[in-house]
Amino acid sequence: MESSATVVVAFSTDIYLIPVLEEMLKRNVTGKIFISSEGWSTSNVLSVEKYSPILSGSIGIAFHSSKIQGFHEFLNSIRPFNSPGITWSKLFWEEAFGCRFFDQTNISDLLNDQENSCTGEENLENVQNSFSDVSNLRASYNIYTAVYVIAKALDDLSLCQRLDGPLPGRECSDLDNFEPWQVFHQHQWIVLSSVWALCTISINVCACSASRKSCSLPSESINGYMSHPGDIIIGGTFRVHLDRVYNDFNFTRKPPEFDCQRFATEHYQTMHAIPFAVKEINEDPKLLPNITLGFQVFDTCNTLRRTAEGTLMMVSGGQDIMPNYNCFSKTPLAGIVGDAGSSRSIFMGHILGLYRYPQISYSSTNPILSERDLFPSFFRTIPSDEFQMRGLTQLVFHFGWTWVGLLANDNEYGQSGLQIVRQEIIKAGICVAFAENILTGLPNRNAPYLAKIIKNSTAKVIVVISSDPDFVIVVEEMLRQNITGNIWVVSESLATSNLLSQGLFQLILLGTIGFAIQSGQMPMLNQYLRNLNPSEYPYDSFIREFWEEVFSCKWTAQDNSVIVTGNATANVCTGHEELVTILTEEEHRLPLNVYTAVYAIAWGLQNLLYCTPGTGLFHSDNCVNISSFRPWQLLKYVKNVNFKTKGGRQVFFNANGDIPPVYDIVNWRLGAKGTLKQVKIGSYDIRSPETFKVDNAAIMWTNGENQVPLSNCSPNCPMGFRKVILPGKPHCCYNCARCPQGQISNQTDAVECHPCSWDTWPNLQQDRCLPRTTEFLSYEEPLGYSLAATALFSSLVPLVILGVFINYKKTPIVRANNYPVSCLLLLSLFLCFLCSLGFIGYPQLEKCLLRQVAFGMVFALCISCVLAKTTTVVIAFNATKPGSRLKLWIGLKVSYSIILLCVFIQLFLCTMWLIFSPPFHELDTENQLGIITVACNEGSPTAFWCMLGYLGLLASISFIVAFLARRLPDSFNEAKFITFSMLAFLSVWVSFIPAYLSARGMYTVAMEVFAILSSSWAVVICIFVPKCFIILLRSSLNSKKHLTVKSKGFRKVIVPEKNPCYYEMAPVSSTMTTLHVRKSCSLPNESISGYMSHPGDIIIGGTFRVHWDRVYNDFNFTRKPPEFECQR
Repeated sequence: MESSATVVVAFSTDIYLIPVLEEMLKRNVTGKIFISSEGWSTSNVLSVEKYSPILSGSIGIAFHSSKIQGFHEFLNSIRPFNSPGITWSKLFWEEAFGCRFFDQTNISDLLNDQENSCTGEENLENVQNSFSDVSNLRASYNIYTAVYVIAKALDDLSLCQRLDGPLPGRECSDLDNFEPWQVFHQHQWIVLSSVWALCTISINVCACSASRKSCSLPSESINGYMSHPGDIIIGGTFRVHLDRVYNDFNFTRKPPEFDCQRFATEHYQTMHAIPFAVKEINEDPKLLPNITLGFQVFDTCNTLRRTAEGTLMMVSGGQDIMPNYNCFSKTPLAGIVGDAGSSRSIFMGHILGLYRYPQISYSSTNPILSERDLFPSFFRTIPSDEFQMRGLTQLVFHFGWTWVGLLANDNEYGQSGLQIVRQEIIKAGICVAFAENILTGLPNRNAPYLAKIIKNSTAKVIVVISSDPDFVIVVEEMLRQNITGNIWVVSESLATSNLLSQGLFQLILLGTIGFAIQSGQMPMLNQYLRNLNPSEYPYDSFIREFWEEVFSCKWTAQDNSVIVTGNATANVCTGHEELVTILTEEEHRLPLNVYTAVYAIAWGLQNLLYCTPGTGLFHSDNCVNISSFRPWQLLKYVKNVNFKTKGGRQVFFNANGDIPPVYDIVNWRLGAKGTLKQVKIGSYDIRSPETFKVDNAAIMWTNGENQVPLSNCSPNCPMGFRKVILPGKPHCCYNCARCPQGQISNQTDAVECHPCSWDTWPNLQQDRCLPRTTEFLSYEEPLGYSLAATALFSSLVPLVILGVFINYKKTPIVRANNYPVSCLLLLSLFLCFLCSLGFIGYPQLEKCLLRQVAFGMVFALCISCVLAKTTTVVIAFNATKPGSRLKLWIGLKVSYSIILLCVFIQLFLCTMWLIFSPPFHELDTENQLGIITVACNEGSPTAFWCMLGYLGLLASISFIVAFLARRLPDSFNEAKFITFSMLAFLSVWVSFIPAYLSARGMYTVAMEVFAILSSSWAVVICIFVPKCFIILLRSSLNSKKHLTVKSKGFRKVIVPEKNPCYYEMAPVSSTMTTLHVRKSCSLPNESISGYMSHPGDIIIGGTFRVHWDRVYNDFNFTRKPPEFECQR
């Protein structure tokens, strides 16, 4: 469902595919293209409409189809009562016609309505189903062909002429008395095995031994076993030999048996756990008293063939194999302990499950053996692979390996384990570099190929699920090619292998780790094994070969000339050699499992023996006699055993016949004699609170290193980096990329980088988050206290100038500069300098609310004062023109009105700002990397820029008005200074806009403070510094004489409602309307006539128009012009 793959190759049968399709329908998984194997490509079960949303469009491979002449007519002729297999025919008939056959001898059938009863004469020609469809015969045609192949072989055998036959002496076989192998010479054909139904088959007991030959299968007598008589027999199968040699099969004579080779000492030791346990039980008066157990143990030679022979022989009860017959006279078979390999145990399980004989395996771990429907009589004293394979995956994950190879046998044990490990590895996020099979029984065929794969792979860790006889061939090939440096993670079948522990393999296998069967001490078994002697154990057919193997000697026949076995050496075996120095193992694994299995059968017999009527496990709580029990009856008791061994091991089976899983984790190190030894370094016990325990410090890796080796497709990405998966590669193959700015990865091989919390920031390595630096324009910062000192110093300058103006307020230059407005302007400048301090220091909420408003208001007051001064000058000069109405606007009221209006508009803007979107305190983490900027968010940027724009508007108007008044005389050119001050003011704030927008953090605030100070200084320098310079340093210019000097084209104009000495310059074209003159401030003119006066302490003046007209004399300016004459 989660895979992006569209094509799915399904190698399965239709029955096993149905649950997958049902789940896909449930989850609505469609749109996949299935490629089918022949097992379901032509399945009628899957061809129903239900599965069409999933399987529509599938393609696959099917058997070649053909037609069988006359087959359709044959099928239509079938009738329930005249066909072989009448029961099946009746079931088919009821299914095809929807009717039922009633039993006329059954009362319940007679009482039921028989309206829909089958007659057996219904016509099959009208039936349309898979039975009647003969258009594409595939499997049916193959069966048809197979029958004809056998028939042709028999026909050839019947036509054989004497002295022209294939047998020795050119003899022919008798068709009435031929051996099966003789048919093979006539024609080679494929033997197909069938699945036996799950049912209990009763075993017929032979009446006498004389009848055995007539009902026995033709086979060779079985050798390679040992037995000991008893009242009840416990069977066993072991692989005492690990290899075999097959002879050539040309079927011209009876094929000989294969030869078993490579005697396995450790498996021989394991096999002897049965005689030891039986001996111990027989000597125990409390366990099965008055009953002697015997045993019968077979060497399977690591083959299914020998396993089948041994199993059928034990079930039959004699050396001749007779299926469905048991020829035990008085020694019933209680159960069989075996086999070691899962493949062989599965085979045995199918046979023993038919007869319900208890089977207890000591080393078969395939999970399928836990299926009670398939193997109803199977138990085991070793955990299922389902737990082991999960443990192997956890072991790989524990050491951080992400790139591993997989090797497994191509049998049930290897393939089932491979599937589980692959699933668990992928689930754990580990990638598989390769997954290859070791050919079971014939590993030498692909050993060079496997060695090449391992050599070329970058994976250093390889998980192996195999038996040691097959894997050792691969190791030998690697030794030949000098392929070293790999770490092997092995399953329990290899973890304690003596075959692989030889010193010559240390270059390859040193440092191997794996899961081993839980070990336990068995001191009495050690003593028993050390007392083994060929003379004292005549029933042991393997002991002489064992003796030759361990002592490197040979046995001779009685005439001292013939070698008994093939393991010939220079020394002669005497039988007096001592095993004390040979068998030194203190802890046992497989022998303990065999020992436990024998005791499980014994305790089942014990519970059956001591059953009391009314407490039995069978119908009506009955008990059975131990001398005549059936296998299925003992099976019931074995299933319910719960006992503790002498070593303290608690034994019981769950519903699936499994014991609680417990494993040892072992590490392969160099032993004292140069061989490899297995040392326990941990455990895996799902019952324990700490399921998985490994002592890393106790592990010795390849080349004697203690450092955990790496096995990664790509080098580990260090902290501060993340993985970038390479296209088309497994997710374990990647490049490393630095985390994006502002993010970290605090672990190696991070898939994603993670951002730090808002108040932290990555360090330079981006592997951890550090607390962010809090930044604001602080008084402790050099920039902060520099600006604050500048602001404080600057604020004193307007005060000093104000003091100068107050001190020199009666001087002409102060009185001529609109003294009240100038004082107000200086106070506003003082506030402008001080308002910059509101931007320095920690920006609290109150400060955020007031600082911009205060800045806007005091600057509005400042610029409005400048505008008022400029406007007053312009109005005063233009009011002197004849007929001008601007005389009404001359005075302080106009100035104050302008100031109030301008300030009020700014106040309105600021009030709206504070009401609808006030500034607020903010922690800004976005603008600057790694820094929390503590700042005031203006709330509404629009309101801020409106306020600033309004100041710009006032300054622009002042600049324009001052520019229009630029032609004032040099001696009184304040408009020129106002023009420069507003130009500087506007330049500062226009430059402020891009600087403000581009600055970050506290520098944004610093830019605004700098703009406030700069623009304020522009007004102070341009307007007031020149006047202070005259007042303080050029006092000679601060005089009436200097101020009354006319400029060319101008004349003095007395301004009404002002001090009589107050005047301004007007163009010569202007006319005076009224002059008030005092002698102290009279103009250089003729004495004035036409007035009347009267002395007094206080004089009240007055002007009246006594005359209505005047006469001007001619002004040629050759002499002093006379006064005009008043008339009318």
